[in-house]
Amino acid sequence: MKLKYAAQLILLIFIAVIGIGACTSQHSDSVPPTSSIEAAYPEGDGEPMEQDLYIDQGYPAGEDDYDIDAFYPQSVEVPLPGENTGVVTGKLISADNQEPYLAPVLYLGKYQNPEQEAEGLPKAFSISTETDPQAVQSQDGNFVFSNVDPGEYRLFIWTPMNFLIVDDAMTHENIVVQVDIGEVTDLGIIVIP
Repeated sequence: MKLKYAAQLILLIFIAVIGIGACTSQHSDSVPPTSSIEAAYPEGDGEPMEQDLYIDQGYPAGEDDYDIDAFYPQSVEVPLPGENTGVVTGKLISADNQEPYLAPVLYLGKYQNPEQEAEGLPKAFSISTETDPQAVQSQDGNFVFSNVDPGEYRLFIWTPMNFLIVDDAMTHENIVVQVDIGEVTDLGIIVIP
């Protein structure tokens, strides 16, 4: 029995030594790359092959790092509501400086199981980036959701890390958005802390 364990131990040590040797031998004769381009393309000439090279500058980007016109139009036009849908409008401003607040993306999300609130269970909201209404926001902070199905929604701001539900600055309650067929719902000015 001891011989069996000794043989297994020797085999494990042998595998570990070979594995470590294989890892270190790949780099022992080479000089480490001197740039991120060389690191990305160690055997090439330092030029990207047919795909573009993506360089992440971090989040959040500074004002000079992107063209604001590419993401936000100068203004948004409020469309007429559809035959079976509604329109939601409003304006976001920053509490810090009263300037327009440009959200990465605005969504309307549905409140799930409102009858469970009486049972003391936490509120549950659902958001789908593929199916839920998404706003178009202009550089002056105005936004428009068009072709919104009737119902009760909450306003959400999408960030790269999560969704943030928008609360009323005075009441600290979720902003409730009631969409009716053929109506334009104006949420007015919403202050973002």
